[in-house]
Amino acid sequence: MRAAALRVFGALLQEMPLGCNSLLTKIDGWKRLKLPRRFVSGITEQGGRPGGMRLFAQESLPSGGKGWCGMSDASVTSDRDSRPVHGFTLVELLVVIAIIGILVALLLPAIQSAREAARRSQCINNLKQQGLAAHNYHDTRKEFPAARIVDHQATWLYLILPYMENVTLGAIWDISEGDFYDQPRELRTAIIREYICPSQSHEALTIPRMMQNVSGHSHSGADESGNVYYASIADYMGSMSSSCAISRNAIALASTADIAKKVDGAIVPVKPGNYLQAPGTAGSANYPQGVSSFRTNVSIAKITDGTTKTLMFGEISQRRADGFQAFNGDNAAALFVGEQRPLAPNPDLQPSPPNYLDTVSFGSSHPGVVQFAMCDGSVQSITREIDAKVLDRMAQRNDGEVYDIDGTLPSCVVPSGPSPL
Repeated sequence: MRAAALRVFGALLQEMPLGCNSLLTKIDGWKRLKLPRRFVSGITEQGGRPGGMRLFAQESLPSGGKGWCGMSDASVTSDRDSRPVHGFTLVELLVVIAIIGILVALLLPAIQSAREAARRSQCINNLKQQGLAAHNYHDTRKEFPAARIVDHQATWLYLILPYMENVTLGAIWDISEGDFYDQPRELRTAIIREYICPSQSHEALTIPRMMQNVSGHSHSGADESGNVYYASIADYMGSMSSSCAISRNAIALASTADIAKKVDGAIVPVKPGNYLQAPGTAGSANYPQGVSSFRTNVSIAKITDGTTKTLMFGEISQRRADGFQAFNGDNAAALFVGEQRPLAPNPDLQPSPPNYLDTVSFGSSHPGVVQFAMCDGSVQSITREIDAKVLDRMAQRNDGEVYDIDGTLPSCVVPSGPSPL
């Protein structure tokens, strides 16, 4: 009987593949032949047959599930298990690397553009903070801050510190008792983040400068031998005047006093006679070591061209910033701008001419634009393609001329005037 059953089962396996239902029906029949239970269970649980062949037919069972003729996955395997597993070939790997490289090349400019947009946004915020501080200063003193009080004395960048939530630092320097070189190094080298444009890549944020004795000034607190003093830098300066004033008003550019008398912008130096030397301090009336009082007399009422139309502060090129001590009145801290002082190129000219800083004005490291705070506290991003003659009008506080920022205007330079250099 058992031999007959084996012959039948062998014939059944030769007819493979069979549906699971058909196979199980036939196995059911064998059970009715009263084969030993261990034989039938061996067939249904192991799915094997002589010669090592495996049962792999699959179809839906009446229960709706998937199965291997009612057997567990662990008990039945496919002939695919014996196939070799292949990895990437060298060519396929090189293709994948090339595709990744192309994707990176496509995405990198977008990432850099997004980063520059964030840096530019931070720079706008810096200018807004400066503009707001200047208005708070104006509310207190009824005038805008001076570009600088006088040589050796404070600049506008120091004067507005108490109005930028930096009261502690702004209270250290008592201008009636001493000048910049009398101040502690901690103050001189204090880095104000609102004065640093994130797009500028400075090697250092503090720079040395040799003090020059003027009219009886003497100091003994130098940081290095040779009267060298360190101080922090800034990426922003005030708008002092249009370049028209250079020729129209015949300004003697070597004279700080003459510049103070004849400029026509919003952030101007203090004129001689508008400051008083503090009693008991060294120096002369023109170069006092201590100042008891000062006035610029440039208030909002004096900006008759409109505060929204007049420049107040702006970005400067990295080259100019790298030589500019922010709080030191020996630096102008404000610039001419216009036809004779156009925006600095980006990147800067290499090699630059010896009189480079006397031929250019504001600048930036932002692609295509230079940003300015206007006298109303707003910020404008001005294209480098702007007509420089329009910048002349934007810098003047009371010339009465109307301009279109995207238009052009006739030159205001007086041909018979002195050379701007």
